[in-house]
Amino acid sequence: MSKFDQVCESFFPRTMKFVTRVRYPKQIQFSEKFLKSLQEEFARLQMIEEAETEVRPIRNYKDKFLKAVNFCVSNLK
Repeated sequence: MSKFDQVCESFFPRTMKFVTRVRYPKQIQFSEKFLKSLQEEFARLQMIEEAETEVRPIRNYKDKFLKAVNFCVSNLK
């Protein structure tokens, strides 16, 4: 086995990385009041999370917040 074969063998990646892009829908425009309220609620929940030391911190906080918002929106129908 030559040195070239050894280098090529160790070069191949062991894991693959996928990149996805999320685009904002142009048809939806939120009001400033809604965006400000959403920002305040997000900050409030983060403060509660930091204040309570007995409870374990929430992993993937942003993803879980978005999942909860999607759940509430789906119940509006």
